[in-house]
Amino acid sequence: MDRSNVFDAVSSSDVRNGEGARAFQASGAARLKASPSFVGRTLTLATMRTMLRPVVPADVPALHALWADPDVRRFLWDDECIGEERAAEVVAASGADFAAHAFGFWTVYETASGQFMGFCGLRPSEAGEPELLFGFWPRYWGQGLATEASRAVLSYAFDVLACSHVVAATDAPNAASARTLERLGMQIERRGTLNGRDTLFYRLPRERFQQLGRPLA
Repeated sequence: MDRSNVFDAVSSSDVRNGEGARAFQASGAARLKASPSFVGRTLTLATMRTMLRPVVPADVPALHALWADPDVRRFLWDDECIGEERAAEVVAASGADFAAHAFGFWTVYETASGQFMGFCGLRPSEAGEPELLFGFWPRYWGQGLATEASRAVLSYAFDVLACSHVVAATDAPNAASARTLERLGMQIERRGTLNGRDTLFYRLPRERFQQLGRPLA
């Protein structure tokens, strides 16, 4: 999932005070199999095949390797080969987002093997809306894992944070990402240009997520 090349850090606050979650209830609740649970300050999500936990500084090397992969960075970073320092900035921004808004990025692991597969999560868009992003190692493509992990994140956004909607964006040539978003029930809101690239902008209202009940085939 692209658009992560425009991350910005935000001020930290205590996620446990609930202010971030309340602030996003107005911007964007089906009770599904994703199981959010707080362990101290750590929110974990689980699905049939995946385990998600918030990214932490120790994840920087693994995330940097993922984001530097030519097939992954092609759309995720507009083909820019970022340095490890930039990856660390993204991880720090995610931690700040969890503190301020009660959402951020999760690392995604295969439940059966414990292998790191990719990342998935939410960040505030430029318009202040919760925006879905994801990226997986190519060897895990085509197995529905991005859809499964993303659905867990969406369930958390709608169930726990009571977001009214979630948005997403992808480069128009990125057909695989577009298919994943559409399986999740997202619909194209408009087509435009972002960072000089032909881009599809998607939106998923909570009511539609509830009505669908499951990913589209």
